[in-house]
Amino acid sequence: MRLTLLVDGNSCYTPEKAISVGRLLEDNGICHFEEPCPYWELEWTKQVTDALKLDVTGGEQDCDLSTWKRMIEMRAVNVVQPDVCYLGGLTRTLKVAEMARQAGYLHTAFRQSLAGYGFYAAHDGSFGKRRAVCRIFH
Repeated sequence: MRLTLLVDGNSCYTPEKAISVGRLLEDNGICHFEEPCPYWELEWTKQVTDALKLDVTGGEQDCDLSTWKRMIEMRAVNVVQPDVCYLGGLTRTLKVAEMARQAGYLHTAFRQSLAGYGFYAAHDGSFGKRRAVCRIFH
């Protein structure tokens, strides 16, 4: 079994700090850096995405479809993570998944708890490349 380690920045870094942390993560085999900058600072996140080789991910907290459109068009992240509950349900989440698919994005179904995740994942099979992400909390 292969275990892949993912790191969540919890929206707390400036671009400079996130790039520095991201390089440490790359040096240690981490492949996924979630929300390294405040999620509303798409330009900051784009700077980090452009500077690093690992996947920069985001979107779990975004609920506005125009923000999703902008995030995808500017390629602010490498992997989009729509949250079925924050987005307001399956229909809006599938709209984001379709935007991502059309742009050639890898995307993940995201949910802080398993509530809603299985339903979304089960209905999301037609939307291109996905990555399964499981969060483990203490």
